[in-house]
Amino acid sequence: MLWIMTVKYRSAHEKLKQEARKRIIAGIEDPSKNLDLIDRIQRLGVSYPFEEEIKELLEKMHRNFDAFIKDNVDDLHQILLCFRLLRQQGYKVSCEMFSSFKDDEGKFKESLTEDGEGLLSLYEATHLRIHGEDILENAFSFSVAQLKSIAMNNASMLLTRQINHALRFPIQRTIPRLVARFYISMYQKKPSHNPPVLKFSKLDFNILQKQYQKELRQISRDRIVELYFWMMQIYFEPRYALGRAIVSKAMAMASIQDDIYNAYGTPEELKLLTEAIQRWDPDMANQLPGYIKNFFRVLLDVYNEIGDAIAAEGKLYKVQYAKE
Repeated sequence: MLWIMTVKYRSAHEKLKQEARKRIIAGIEDPSKNLDLIDRIQRLGVSYPFEEEIKELLEKMHRNFDAFIKDNVDDLHQILLCFRLLRQQGYKVSCEMFSSFKDDEGKFKESLTEDGEGLLSLYEATHLRIHGEDILENAFSFSVAQLKSIAMNNASMLLTRQINHALRFPIQRTIPRLVARFYISMYQKKPSHNPPVLKFSKLDFNILQKQYQKELRQISRDRIVELYFWMMQIYFEPRYALGRAIVSKAMAMASIQDDIYNAYGTPEELKLLTEAIQRWDPDMANQLPGYIKNFFRVLLDVYNEIGDAIAAEGKLYKVQYAKE
């Protein structure tokens, strides 16, 4: 029964994925009208199957960036969403348009304080500022102050919750999988949410959770859940299962080694261990004290396992770099 349910969910997942792909591809014709779709897909944690389509859409958006700014001069949210999505993708985008949000006295316009969604977009965009962009530094301070005021006085619980979460966890400083879980709960409450995209994101989240649990069972060791969680911040996509396993194991060994050097080993023992690691010689294990001998042997075994795992991909040469 479990197998049947899994097949059923994966079939539904694939169908919804293809439907989302069609929407993104259709959006390439007019990227300016589909920026919100891309933002939602990214924040729901389901952009990884559509990287090429999203890249094409944003590339076209970048080519027409100046025209887009002129056409949307009064839409704070759309302009700043475009700015953030392009900078996230690595495009060089000028912050000159932020000057249009200021009045003749050089202060941010009073009208901006009434646009909660726009202020959220302004706040998130400022986290992509680089050194010397003083206008974005000022925009950051302004948006934080205004968002705090809105959160204290706004009657909308949904907007208040979004603001409080954003102030604690801006998009650029969060763990994608945790953000996805929160954003799913927020997105489903929006009257304008897209039901197929929402259902796809929920299915995808649950399927990936099952995959992560399976991977953890295969590499379980002390502290491994914590270390594995670190790896998920870098490699959360399904295709990086091997990467998560390899780096989690390597980090686990580094953690044990750190304890040996910092807390347990004597200078004489550590000198022998350092020499053994530098030589990478299994025979040197016999010269090490018991507990360090066990660590050294397991260390070599772990990297042999890593070598076996990536040899099938023709990348065995990379193990030598890892050892060094």
